[in-house]
Amino acid sequence: MNSEHKKYDMTNSGLTGCLVSGICIITVGSYLHAKIIQTSVKEKGVTWKLDCANSCIVVTHHLQCLVMEFVTYVIQDLHQYTGKWICYGSKIVSYYGNLQCVGHSTIIAFMKYILIVNWEKVLEIGDEKVKNRFFWVNMLLTPGHMLLYLCIEPDIFWDYGGIARIDRCLGDPKNDWDVNTNGTQKALYEICHQVIKHQLNTTLDSILQYCRAFVCWAHVVYLYLTFWNVLEIVLYFRIFAFMRR
Repeated sequence: MNSEHKKYDMTNSGLTGCLVSGICIITVGSYLHAKIIQTSVKEKGVTWKLDCANSCIVVTHHLQCLVMEFVTYVIQDLHQYTGKWICYGSKIVSYYGNLQCVGHSTIIAFMKYILIVNWEKVLEIGDEKVKNRFFWVNMLLTPGHMLLYLCIEPDIFWDYGGIARIDRCLGDPKNDWDVNTNGTQKALYEICHQVIKHQLNTTLDSILQYCRAFVCWAHVVYLYLTFWNVLEIVLYFRIFAFMRR
């Protein structure tokens, strides 16, 4: 794409102010998460492993976001100097971090639901075993989401948009986010629409194609329920109802 068409509205003073603010926020956040890790390791509460892992992921994720936001504003067409791998790598890391940060509270809610509502079953299995299982669910759930999407649409991380700094990294000038201006921006539900592209010759291929579309849409519904905290509301409502008995 031609460099003369690029339009980055951020002024030098505005960029400096945003960078300083971002560094201050990251510094304060890192300190608070360090205190969370320190306290969790010391007290070893019910969710201490989940809290430690989440704190490390949150700090790393937002630090990566801050660095890429700043670098892509300062160095236009970053991919010309580093290759496109760093842009797509940052997109994958950002996608992982966003899912992990949003999904963490849902895992905590589900864990509390199991420990409180199904306490008899927990006693049979063992409290520590249940906690360890939830720790690994927390660590593997997001990679599982990403692998599932790769099975549904192998080009998911090439097609998926919605991250302006990645567009700047790839030299995309259409990053003003107005309606119908960014040709590379695709939401997840739009990718689900594209799974069924045409009528296939064999019945088996058609069935597999519709199965991929169904799984894709089911996954999108799950993600939106998680983003809107609907699943947490339902789980905590069940917990409160159980405790009132």
